Amino acid sequence: MKVLPFSDIKTKFINYLIGRDKEPIIITRNKKKIAMLLFIEDEDEMERLELNYSSEFKEIINESKGQISDSKGIPHDDFWKEMEE
Repeated sequence: MKVLPFSDIKTKFINYLIGRDKEPIIITRNKKKIAMLLFIEDEDEMERLELNYSSEFKEIINESKGQISDSKGIPHDDFWKEMEE
């Protein structure tokens, strides 16, 4: 994994987007880590990352866990209907 200052990323961003090097790149500003560039291999990987950082998805999961622990649960079709909305 590379660690690069923001100034390097800013001036050479296109080279990193092209992804000549597929390893993750940690971006720093004033020697503090502020971001990471990840090169996505496929659509499934992108979807997993998007869901992992989705506050709406986490809210649905937490609500479902609460319903399950209250013995209510949520029907499978209703879950996917909410996901599509």
